[in-house]
Amino acid sequence: MKKIKYILLTLLVLVLIFVAYIAHIGFFTKIEIKEKTVGPYYFVGKEYKGDYKKTGQIKDSIFSDLTSKGLEVTTGFGIYRDDPSVTPTEELRSMIGYIVQEKDTIRRFELERSNYILQIMGETKSMVVEFPFKNQLSIIASVLRVYPALKEHIIVNGYKPVSALELYERNKIIVSMEIEKKE
Repeated sequence: MKKIKYILLTLLVLVLIFVAYIAHIGFFTKIEIKEKTVGPYYFVGKEYKGDYKKTGQIKDSIFSDLTSKGLEVTTGFGIYRDDPSVTPTEELRSMIGYIVQEKDTIRRFELERSNYILQIMGETKSMVVEFPFKNQLSIIASVLRVYPALKEHIIVNGYKPVSALELYERNKIIVSMEIEKKE
């Protein structure tokens, strides 16, 4: 009987630790969608076609390269052009990289010679969700929590599904989608 109590107590403690951990990474965070103006942003990155799960490695490589060129980069980004629930994995399109300061855009030709794309996004009216970033599992939690809420918001408001922009800051992930009304 004591052995069963010990096993049950151990299981309870493990479940509590697990629940506390997933709460820490943001899994229970309330999802608040705000409609506001975002930008302008100066993106430097590379186009990628394939599994979105592999974009983190690409982002890390780009960070190393851009910082070795003397660029100040702190906010990573991913522009995810396709919905993975309807697009085959090998066909998923994205652009991955970092936001640079406006003053760094004068280095456009140098960056293009290194196979980077410089893309400027002006101010846009967008749906925006902020999600806590604790570690890589926070990205998974944000995908599981944020995108279903955004899909519902799009349907309820009669918006057109568009590419998603994810910004990776030091302690938060910002997911935004430009607002476009269906025609």
